[in-house]
Amino acid sequence: MSENLIEKLRKQKEEYIKKYDVGFYVNDTQTKFIKTKRHLVNYSWNLKYKDILGVAFGNIMRGDDDSFFLIFILEDKKPIYFNMTYESEEMQGFDKFMEKLKDKLNLEEIWEQDKIIFAYPENLRGKELYKPWTNSIETIIHEIKRFLGLKHHASGILKNEFKTDLKNKKTNAQQSI
Repeated sequence: MSENLIEKLRKQKEEYIKKYDVGFYVNDTQTKFIKTKRHLVNYSWNLKYKDILGVAFGNIMRGDDDSFFLIFILEDKKPIYFNMTYESEEMQGFDKFMEKLKDKLNLEEIWEQDKIIFAYPENLRGKELYKPWTNSIETIIHEIKRFLGLKHHASGILKNEFKTDLKNKKTNAQQSI
């Protein structure tokens, strides 16, 4: 690629960031993420650190699409799925966000090829988040819905033992308050 083209693309990205609020806005209690309008990969969200019960890192290969996900399991809410595969303007502030998660949760990145792995809480670190798709009719149906685009690409059915561990974590946190 010519240097002029690379410089032109860099300037377009900078102009887009100036024109629109996109990226990660981190403070001591929460992070707000605003998606870019140019790519339809992610969605905007607001994450309060106190609501996080679990965090997983996913490397998912579907056909020729190798995607990297950050998944937040939240107290009494739907999970947040963040696709971190694409280097776009919405990644502005991502490093600051990851530093805050390391500080707040002692979060360390953990990756395995074509798996979704717990990184937090520490007692579940390194374990697979979801039941295997061949585990039951429920997981097979969920996998079909993912394939058809009816469920999120990085979703699945949480293993029963993790549901118990996460509920205990929530109960212990409430008792300590």
